[in-house]
Formats: sequence, structure tokens, C-alpha cells
Amino acid sequence: MSTINVTTIQHESGSGNNIVLDSDGNVEIASELTTAGAGDFPNLALKPTSDGAAFIQATNQKTGKVVANHFGSGRIALSDDLDTKTKIELNGSDGSITSTGDTQLGGNPSNGENTGLSLRASGEMVISRAASKDAITLYKNGSSTKTFVLKSDGTAEFKSTVSTTGALKSDRSSGGYYCFQGFQSGTEKSYIRADGNASFESTRSANLFIELDRDNPDSWKVTQEQYQEDVTGPLGKAEKTVTKTREVKEYIGKTLSVRDELQALRARATQQDAVIAQLVTALRSQGVTIDTTEVKE
Repeated sequence: MSTINVTTIQHESGSGNNIVLDSDGNVEIASELTTAGAGDFPNLALKPTSDGAAFIQATNQKTGKVVANHFGSGRIALSDDLDTKTKIELNGSDGSITSTGDTQLGGNPSNGENTGLSLRASGEMVISRAASKDAITLYKNGSSTKTFVLKSDGTAEFKSTVSTTGALKSDRSSGGYYCFQGFQSGTEKSYIRADGNASFESTRSANLFIELDRDNPDSWKVTQEQYQEDVTGPLGKAEKTVTKTREVKEYIGKTLSVRDELQALRARATQQDAVIAQLVTALRSQGVTIDTTEVKE
């Protein structure tokens, strides 16, 4: 085998050394280094940058579009046409990933057909798992205790206070089903059922009003409320948001104030006690014997 000793290479029409090889095996190239792809493989080029660094660029040999740039900083840009738009960017310096499209882990979770997760460019996150499996889990740093769990069957568990500026609504299929249950150390202390029945160990309230004329249609004010609802396509993606209306009923009929009623009854009872005491005194002055000993059943 013959050996050719070359230290520099020049183009016949050029000036200066286009390629320089030193004794340590380093190769210095004056401009770009390009390799031609074959089949479905892209063309690759090692290109210099304005700051003296270099990056690797891949070009689709069929379309001529730049599809990938790998910069020396560790940043990788991907697209079907990088001159038009970067669709995926991997940043090695901070570990971030930016994508203009959907990101899927596992199978396609749309309509619950496969186990998987999809982060969609529309802002939607779709998760599909087997029944009663944890779908979303939160932890507090330094603790192995789950602070929030959302299961695939819709069950949610919170380890702390749940606050909202809206309404908490429960729509059950039977009046006997619970809408709310309160426990203390595992013992039920309160509940509210879908039919309106409720039970509390004790209650404390400024007042309580009883609606006296609920069966009268004129006791209700009916208005229309607008709300928004997402319309999903065959793959489970939200395609558009539509505005709908629903009927809202407000009771405006006669009410009874329990506090006012009790205070009025107490006042009447106190007044009657005073009258009875006067009657007893008057009758005793006439020699009538009256036993006022408290009667207990």
C-alpha cells in the first residue's frame, strides 16, 4: 500500500490553502464541508459561523430545504423547512424543548383507545390510562406524600384546601346519592344528598330562610345564561369552542325568616309567662291553691 504525504490542498484556480493537515491529525478547512446523501439520507454540511464556530446542517436532497441545524452550543433546530420556520428546538444549554406541534408519549390517548399522553399545541393535555389508575400526581418537594391525585375514572384527591371563585356543582342521577360528605377522623359528621336532604352534627348560621311558595310558577324568575363548550373532532382534539345558553331559575317568592320567627315566639312566650305569673299571684290572693311545680314527661 502506498502512502501519499500531503500537508496542504489548493484548488487550481484558487489562492491560499483550502485544506491544511497537520502532524497531529487536525484538518483545517477554509469553508464548508459537504457530503452528498443517498436514498432518503440528507445532505450534510459543516458550516462556519460569524463568531468562528461551526454548525452541522442537514438538507433534504429531494426538496433542497434545510431540515436540521446542530449548533456547537448544543442547540438543535428541526423542521421540514428551517428557512421558513423552526418547528422543534432542543436546547442543550438549559435542557428545554420547544415544539410547535403535538407531543405524544405512548399510544394515542384520544377517545381512550390507547394508554398514553398527548400534549397538544392547542394547550390541551389528554391522558388515557386503565380504570382507577393515577393520571396526574403532585408531590411537595422533600415529601413522598401525594398532595394531589387525579385518577382516570375522574376521582380527585386533595390534601389541602380547595378554593374557587366559581361554583362547585354536583349533578347526580339519583336523589339519594351524595353531593357532599364530611368526615372527622373517619366518622361521617355531615352530608348533602342530591334531592336536597342534608344532615349535620351541629349547625351555626346567622339566619335560615324557608321558601314557602315553591310550587307556584310565579315564585320563580327565569333567565338565560351563556356558557362555552368545546367541540371535539373524531380524534378527540378540540376543534372549536361554541357558545350555548341554559336556563337559570331563581326563587323570588315568599320566605320565612327562621331567626325572626324564633325571636317573635320567644318574645310572646316571655310576655305570656309574665301574664301567667300575674294570674297565679291574683288567684293565690283569693285562696286558690295552684301547683306551679314543673311538669316533666
